[in-house]
Amino acid sequence: MNRNRPEVLVLYASGGGSTALMAELIAAELEDFAEISLQRLEPGRKGPDPENYDAVIAGSAIRYDRWLTQMTAYVESNEQSLQRRSVAFFFSCLSLAGGEDGRKQARTYENRIRNLTSIQPLSIQGFAGTLNYSAIPYWIRIPFRVGMKIKGLKEGDYREPEAIRAWGRRIKAELRRRWENGMDRDRDLRSGKTGAVA
Repeated sequence: MNRNRPEVLVLYASGGGSTALMAELIAAELEDFAEISLQRLEPGRKGPDPENYDAVIAGSAIRYDRWLTQMTAYVESNEQSLQRRSVAFFFSCLSLAGGEDGRKQARTYENRIRNLTSIQPLSIQGFAGTLNYSAIPYWIRIPFRVGMKIKGLKEGDYREPEAIRAWGRRIKAELRRRWENGMDRDRDLRSGKTGAVA
C-alpha cells in the first residue's frame, strides 16, 4: 500500500460490454495520481469492500430505466461506508444519443441514482453507449429493436471517449484537492490508525 497516493476503486456493471470501456477510460485518467483497482461487478456478487479504498467511482449500464440490479444492490448495501468517502457515479444509456428528448430521459436516470440513498456524490454523469443487438438478451431483443426504431437510433457506437476522459479528469482534480486537504488522514482515523511513527 502506497499512502503517498490515494486508493481508488473504479467499479462497473456492464450488460453488453459498452460500460467497460468507459470505466477503463476513467481509470486511465486517474492512474498518474492514484492506485487504481478496476473491477467488474458481476450479478449476484457482493463486490469489493469500500472500506479498502479512499474513493469509489461506480457506474453501470441502464436497463429498464435503471442501473443494473447488481450496482443498485451494491450501493444500497454499502451506503454507510460510501457516505464516509469520496464517491462519483456514472451511467451509460442510449437515450443520450437521442437528442433533447433523450437528454431529458437521461436526467430521470440521474435523479433515480441520486435518490437511491442519502450518499452525496461528487458527480453523477451519463454517457451515450452502444447499440449492438447481438449483445442484447434474445428475449428482449425484438421489443428493444422496435423501441430503438421509434427513437430513430441505428446500430452503432455512440460513445464519446473524450467526454468520458474529460469527466475522469474533473473527478481526478477534485480527488486531488481532497487528498491534499487530508483525505488520507480521514481514512486513517476511520480505520483506527493514528499515523504515529514508533
